[in-house]
Amino acid sequence: MCSPSPAGGRRTAGWPWPVLVRALALGGKLYLLDEPFTGVDGDRIKALMAALKELGAPVVLSSHEGLVRSLADQVINLDGPPLRRLPGP
Repeated sequence: MCSPSPAGGRRTAGWPWPVLVRALALGGKLYLLDEPFTGVDGDRIKALMAALKELGAPVVLSSHEGLVRSLADQVINLDGPPLRRLPGP
């Protein structure tokens, strides 16, 4: 599945952007996001991360993007299988 991305016309395979927008608009007590910024440019990532921080709700997300990790309040590095926590930030 390929969905339109807000990143300057890029398309992101597998990520349903309308679902994310709807979920954020409805509000929630906790957001779990799996690779939400794949294929998104750096400026857009910065803006989206700032918007997520303004939600006032915890956001747990997975990402391989170094920029996303640098903007996060807390980073937990995982490896696996079997899943295990790696030392360090």
